[in-house]
Amino acid sequence: MIVRTPFSIRVAWVTFILVAMTQATWAQAPQSLEDLMKRMLSAAQANALDEFVAQADPSAKIGMTRQMQDINRELGPRIKQGYVATYWGSLNQEGYEVHVWKLEFRDGKDDYLVTLAAKNQKVAGMWVH
Repeated sequence: MIVRTPFSIRVAWVTFILVAMTQATWAQAPQSLEDLMKRMLSAAQANALDEFVAQADPSAKIGMTRQMQDINRELGPRIKQGYVATYWGSLNQEGYEVHVWKLEFRDGKDDYLVTLAAKNQKVAGMWVH
């Protein structure tokens, strides 16, 4: 038995997929935020804590030491080789604005996601997944 989907439903799905793809390509981080994310990755790669936490909320700085060490250990050499960051968008979570980027590394190995949480123009944390 073949189940046929009505034409209008197929058109609706195609439209939905095209709109979703288009909106994903329109997502763009504010330039200052993009620059901040790149500076923080460079600081983590160089193991430069003062630079990594320069834009951090004072109450978050202690926890960010561990975040920087984790990023350095996991991605330090790969960051140095180069990467392309693609902004995926932002989420509102528990009062924080959380921004997400996909990192594709020049070495061709696994990609990573970077999340950066901010509130009141101050960074609350950065994680790689």
